[in-house]
Amino acid sequence: MASEGGAVEAARRPPRNRAVWIIGAALIVVFAVAAVVIGKSGSSSTINQGTRAVIVSTDDAGRTVLVPPCGTGVAVASPDPAAIANTSGTTAVAFPRGQGVRIVLVPKCAGGRGATAGSSGLPSAVFVPRAGTPVPPVKPGSGGSGPPQVADPGSAETHLTVPAGSAVRTIVVSPCEKTKVAGPAERVLAPSGSSATAVAPAC
Repeated sequence: MASEGGAVEAARRPPRNRAVWIIGAALIVVFAVAAVVIGKSGSSSTINQGTRAVIVSTDDAGRTVLVPPCGTGVAVASPDPAAIANTSGTTAVAFPRGQGVRIVLVPKCAGGRGATAGSSGLPSAVFVPRAGTPVPPVKPGSGGSGPPQVADPGSAETHLTVPAGSAVRTIVVSPCEKTKVAGPAERVLAPSGSSATAVAPAC
């Protein structure tokens, strides 16, 4: 009798192997659909075009990065950093001394011309990764037919570096407004004349 009861109980329980196969098949379907969606979105978007990484050492001094507005119809009246900082739409990022190497990602200009809207519908912006974030590698931008993305935080099209020991205290970096960035992919910024301001070259 005991053996018959055990047989009935075993018959009521579904085989474990069947459940494992069902779960495995479901996971395969989910991953396949996700891969297709990611592949389509990646191939139809603009990644990293015009993104500049400003690499700033703060071991010896505090430094400030100024990013003037672009494509808003507001002109920067003067190359003087105080005037740029007071221009409507300028973004200022100040790093105190002793934070190590800090990074500011300046994406391609997404603003419009005059009163028109930008191509991406997003305002001009900067991205500041947390302290200790590795310097993103230089990668050329890739184009696509879909809506542009502001930036890929894991890479940049160009590097603008202010090393420790530099006399530079303020860095002015205008967002790129061209599709293709001209010039070398890596530059070391130097002060303009006798001032403590470095102005990044135009794209």
